[in-house]
Amino acid sequence: MNKNRERLLAEADIYRLLSLSFAYPNRETIETLCSLSDDMGEAIYSLSSGIQEKFLLYKNSLNGVSAETLEGEFTDLFMTRMLCPPYENSYGKIGANKAGTLADINGFYKAFGLSISERDSDMPDHIAIELEFLSLIALKEAYGIEHGIGDMVQVCASAKNEFLKDHIGRWAGVFCKNLVKMTTLDFYRNLALLTSCFIEEEIKFHSVIVEPVEGVLCESPEPLDCSLAIGDEVVKNT
Repeated sequence: MNKNRERLLAEADIYRLLSLSFAYPNRETIETLCSLSDDMGEAIYSLSSGIQEKFLLYKNSLNGVSAETLEGEFTDLFMTRMLCPPYENSYGKIGANKAGTLADINGFYKAFGLSISERDSDMPDHIAIELEFLSLIALKEAYGIEHGIGDMVQVCASAKNEFLKDHIGRWAGVFCKNLVKMTTLDFYRNLALLTSCFIEEEIKFHSVIVEPVEGVLCESPEPLDCSLAIGDEVVKNT
């Protein structure tokens, strides 16, 4: 297998795993996460030893955890108490131009024929949705390599780097630090460490220059009163 394609498929798998991990933790979600983790196989070994180590910690904390255990923590962290807002616009100075940030993110999604399901249509900057988008981009780029579609490869690589530079690469670090501080569960702590390490590796691997946001929270969006369902096509083809 082409090494670049192998790396992209590994990226897609990790992005997908992380995305679903930040979705509402019902039983079906946890079962899917366990399946995805078990199916990582050799893909994880195409990434750095640091990613491998944090993935194993994440996987160990996932084993045996119940939906009931995660639900209360998820609600406190990301919904009602909003201890750790999962929205890009909640961090640093990004939120000063909320409308512009959301418009830019939606522009990325629409450029690749993607849309947000109606119940989450006003939250394209949710960490789970941004990660899902990058998973899909990695898959498209891998497909382009496999079938020799140079234009597709170039467009996907450029979009991925721009999205890392202008969006998730800027705020994922401070979000993950906040999550490590606020969570009481090993699962979310290890999820934060894996997410932060992986995004940092992506930035370095693809030589993206990022200006991280400051660790100051802006006014948070209104808490959600419904669960996310990233695994049920929150980001979907149109």
